[in-house]
Amino acid sequence: MPFARAGVGGDALFYNPTAGAFVFRFGGGVHYYLLKWLGLGIETNFTFGPGFYGNGTLFYGNWDFGLGARFAF
Repeated sequence: MPFARAGVGGDALFYNPTAGAFVFRFGGGVHYYLLKWLGLGIETNFTFGPGFYGNGTLFYGNWDFGLGARFAF
């Protein structure tokens, strides 16, 4: 079952000094349900926005990729 998602959020960046980011996140993936309650799948997200560091504002970007299982109860 394919899906897509989008949203806004915030990230805490533990650098020296601690920083933060206001982000826009877009992603999607696909899960294949082997059983009515068990799905195996893959998903990815792209995150970008302004990062607020001790010396000013810079671009912040991130890409994540995951494999996993979903359980429906």
